[in-house]
Amino acid sequence: MEDPEPSRARPLAVAATTTIARHAEVHRLAVAGREPEIARSIGTRVCQVWLGISRFAAVEAMATATLTLGPDVDAFYDRGWARAATGRPWLALEDYQQALALHQQAGNRAGEAATLTNIGHTYHGLGDRQKALDHYREALPLLREVGNRAGEAATLTNIG
Repeated sequence: MEDPEPSRARPLAVAATTTIARHAEVHRLAVAGREPEIARSIGTRVCQVWLGISRFAAVEAMATATLTLGPDVDAFYDRGWARAATGRPWLALEDYQQALALHQQAGNRAGEAATLTNIGHTYHGLGDRQKALDHYREALPLLREVGNRAGEAATLTNIG
């Protein structure tokens, strides 16, 4: 079905694109100015949008820039996702391991579960079914603990 008011949709799309571009510039300036809190906050938001529209090279570049300011769990996770999506699973696993350690240190069980699941996906893509299953099984009780029923269902499906 066609949008009855296509003229309204176009400005919204342009506004959203402009907003993301502005946020990306704020991130660049925050990195240049050595402002880690701003860079991390903006970088996480922009990377989530870009992952959703498959801008993997841009995600990797932004996450890498953020990491020049020190370790950041979201930057490692997002960069791992981008690297996995662009056929570099071993680099993705390195990033996911860094994110996992930071989630564990912070006691972030939901983040830990999500990262374990992505590690499982990456091993599955490499053809290592046993390592994939090990990571899915490690994620499962965490997903239950945090009440993530959708994640639990998806993980059970991945386990088979």
